[in-house]
Amino acid sequence: FSKAAGQIKEAISNLPVATEEDDTEEAISLKDSTVMVDEGGQTLPPNEDNNGVEEA
Repeated sequence: FSKAAGQIKEAISNLPVATEEDDTEEAISLKDSTVMVDEGGQTLPPNEDNNGVEEA
């Protein structure tokens, strides 16, 4: 168990560190790829009053 815990700790410490800029870019890309659907699963058209963002 101790050896496995040490290997996990080492693997985690070797992961790349995300910067605030990385987080911001990821948040923007996730927001851009969000698609709104109605209760029946149909994609909703973009709301023209909200810069083309789909809205329920």
